[in-house]
Amino acid sequence: MMKPTILTLGLLIPLSIVVAQGSPAALPEGATAYRDLAYVSGGHARQKLDLYVPKDGDHLPLIIHIHGGAFRMGSKENGVPLEYLSWGYAVASINYRLSQHAVFPAQIEDCKAAVRWLRAHAREYRLDPNHFAAWGSSAGGHLAAMLGTAGDTKEFDVGGNLDPSSRIQAVVDYFGPTDFLHMDAHRLPGGQVHDVADSPESQLVGGPIQENKEKVAKANPITYVTKNAPPFLICHGDTDPLVPHHQSALLAAALKQAGVPVTFYTVKGAGHGRFNDPNVPRLTREFLEATLRGNAPSLTRDQMAPLMSPKDAPPPTVSMPAETKAQREVRMAWWREARFGMFLHWGPVSLTGLEISWSRANSNPKCPNKGPTPIEVYDRLYRRFNPIHFDAHEWVDTARAAGMKYMVLTAKHCDGFLLWHSQADGYNIANTPFPRDICRELAKAAHDEGMRLGWYFSPMDWRDPDFRTERNAAFVGRMQKEVAELLGNYGRIDLLWFDWDGREPLYDQPNTYAMVRSMQPGIIVNNRLDLGMGNNDNEIRSTNADYYTPEQRIGQYDDQRPWETCMTLGTQWSWKPNDTIKSARDVVHILTRTVGGDGNLLLNVGPMPDGRMEPRQVEVLRQVGSWLERNGESIYGTRGGPFKPTSSLVSTRKGNTVYVHVLQWGDEKITLPPLPKKVIKSQWLGGGTASIVQADSGITLTVPRPDSENIDTIVKLTLDGPADEIPPRDVARSGVIKPSVRATASSVYQRDVASGGR
Repeated sequence: MMKPTILTLGLLIPLSIVVAQGSPAALPEGATAYRDLAYVSGGHARQKLDLYVPKDGDHLPLIIHIHGGAFRMGSKENGVPLEYLSWGYAVASINYRLSQHAVFPAQIEDCKAAVRWLRAHAREYRLDPNHFAAWGSSAGGHLAAMLGTAGDTKEFDVGGNLDPSSRIQAVVDYFGPTDFLHMDAHRLPGGQVHDVADSPESQLVGGPIQENKEKVAKANPITYVTKNAPPFLICHGDTDPLVPHHQSALLAAALKQAGVPVTFYTVKGAGHGRFNDPNVPRLTREFLEATLRGNAPSLTRDQMAPLMSPKDAPPPTVSMPAETKAQREVRMAWWREARFGMFLHWGPVSLTGLEISWSRANSNPKCPNKGPTPIEVYDRLYRRFNPIHFDAHEWVDTARAAGMKYMVLTAKHCDGFLLWHSQADGYNIANTPFPRDICRELAKAAHDEGMRLGWYFSPMDWRDPDFRTERNAAFVGRMQKEVAELLGNYGRIDLLWFDWDGREPLYDQPNTYAMVRSMQPGIIVNNRLDLGMGNNDNEIRSTNADYYTPEQRIGQYDDQRPWETCMTLGTQWSWKPNDTIKSARDVVHILTRTVGGDGNLLLNVGPMPDGRMEPRQVEVLRQVGSWLERNGESIYGTRGGPFKPTSSLVSTRKGNTVYVHVLQWGDEKITLPPLPKKVIKSQWLGGGTASIVQADSGITLTVPRPDSENIDTIVKLTLDGPADEIPPRDVARSGVIKPSVRATASSVYQRDVASGGR
């Protein structure tokens, strides 16, 4: 694959207010400019601010402007919103130490020092000390957001003027980064790479961000979000190549979940600033009028709703903007590349060794379960559930050692038990002998170790007496509150895996989807929320669903719609004593057949009642991981094809390479259909050349007899052009292999297909 282009020049442009507003506004008549006021006595040359005050008025609301420039350049002279002087505001513009002068937290310390100095001198300059707003763009947006979320973080208040508070009363954040470690996962193709040593974020914290995660966490505005943060206005272009739009979406969702009034405006088609959208300056002025002066005469009640406290605002009808195909591809890219994930089915039912949920006896005739465990027994298992050996980091380490790139935990299965501390339903882990929040611990471990994380969530609750009755609306309200807790309390969530039971899907899908997308804009959601009677798991019935989910079987070849096979390592989803489990060879073959069909594999592990994964299962996963260490290039980041899977072989491809996985051997050589590209090199993955003859009629491979330790023989074919341009081809015969002596033959091409024919 090509090395990503690293863009830095764009972010080095001094950015403050980059909204296509023309030349900076002139100083209004009678206004006074106080320049180079030192807010730190005897401090650094950059610890100065300019203050602009209109001719008339006392107790002036103050806008504190913070310039951008990638933390490496920029000036308080750039982009100052002087037009606000004519509307009765005072405006301050501050310089701060850049990353070449001092690493974080010097920058937020300077911003807080400037706020305290301004508050200490408020009477002298006719300022209202109770109505300060911070406004910044890009790096300045980051610091404005930090002032908002870290207002009560005293460790950043250093130096003089410590008596006045450094809190502000409103934040205007234009496209500022908010969570450094999650920038590259959502960058646009060709966009800025942040996980490198010379990125603005790495230089800010004094080293590569992935190697300094503790420092990075302290530098992230999202780390400090609480209900005490002031109102926010966030504006961001949806094609920003430098700071991904997802950064603002994350912060907006976190603020909303904390109960902070937030307005999040997406500027359609806009990049890193350069907003040619008249709504941006209008929204900004209306926001500042509402927050600093308490009046916004031009706003309707619907427009004011995001600025109100949750108790005052009308009930929201959440809607999300339509997503383009390109945007969806960017959002789905990491999942497409990952190819292999871990499913985890776990709960009090593991005490019985029976299947989760389905082993519970029926208490609702509109639900399908008819299990052998009496209701009064099943529903009291939680009282004995005490997984004292649960270690979230061990789970993540096991998944990583297996070569898995994401994890999905059954936060709530159909039996209604919740693995987190919920305010929606007391039937949860907090009321067991092991009252730790499983979801919180797993989320922290996954985030600490860079593992993608998703929740399995059953919208059904076979235990809830209101479910699928005339009181279903009350049930849906509780169900949606549970979803909101899962998506709002545990940081970034990458996947939401809904389930279905073949019965009527009464889940208020439009509002449920909208809530999910608004709280976690980058989330990937499966197809099952919409499925009901007469449907199957190959269907995608809503544009809100991203992929379909063949269960306990490998899906058919499909490179048009994303799909994921979910399959158990044993014979049931939850842990079963002495279960028959698949071998490493079985798992590798299932994985390669799935990826060869252009799907993902979500392989299930059922932890034991004490919280550990069964050692037999861990060993199988370790062996699979060992195989992927050697052969992962043929799995990760590939697409299925161009040869459709058969009983004996599958193929994957990326760039100019096709990987042919030979899974079975018999009496014949393997014959493949012709390709409209020339094979310029062939070799065994792991070393050595492969015998190949390419003719008009097809391609013939001679595959040597594998040794007993070989799980999958992989032939790597290098083409003279992109493999993904080749339409999928059926392999007419099963392609059984004739064992042969190990050959040193070369690649032979009998006709130059690239010059003409197909």
